[in-house]
Amino acid sequence: MGFIQKTFSARQFPFIVLTAATMVWLLCINLFQDGMFIDGIQYAAVARNLARGVGTFWNPVLAQNSVAGLNSFHEHPPLVFFIQSLFFRFFGFNNIYPERIYCLFTFLLTALFIALIWRKLFKAQATQQLWWLPVLLWTIMPIVFWAYTNDIQENTMGVFTTAAVYFFLCTIGSGSALRSVSFYVGSISVLLAGFCKGVPGLFPVGFFLFTAFRFEK
Repeated sequence: MGFIQKTFSARQFPFIVLTAATMVWLLCINLFQDGMFIDGIQYAAVARNLARGVGTFWNPVLAQNSVAGLNSFHEHPPLVFFIQSLFFRFFGFNNIYPERIYCLFTFLLTALFIALIWRKLFKAQATQQLWWLPVLLWTIMPIVFWAYTNDIQENTMGVFTTAAVYFFLCTIGSGSALRSVSFYVGSISVLLAGFCKGVPGLFPVGFFLFTAFRFEK
């Protein structure tokens, strides 16, 4: 009950409902309609093939003689295809829902880490309860709700980059970062982000350049 009281309050409840309603309006209504960005269709096809046993983790396949006449698909690192293939194995191969549920899953995980980062940055309970604000501001950005309805690589990368920042934040005040479990979890998250999108996934390594800033105690 203590955690619930610290996370939610009667004063903030209407804004939490507003944030949830905005998510449904901007994301879910469009997410489960027919039609998707061509790159997202390709990524879903590669993941579906992997789930069906066509291709491997290191040698994913889109179609015979697809990109540049190659049988394999090496336009991006393979982790996104592998994770998404698990959703095809669970939800089936003959409908649009596996990739759409996967997009929603990555959206919710990223939103969770954004809220956790906010709560980690601010120690005052009244400020912590405003975790819905960064989530709402992030959700209403056009590039965000477009991305999460079109199955692009950054969706999965965002889960790991925000996770990395959160776990790196957890190392602040722990004395030596190298002795903190959070440091290694954050480092693994950076590595996994790189396996999603390549170099763009590595930007959280710059986090410790900003540790000279004083966070609210």
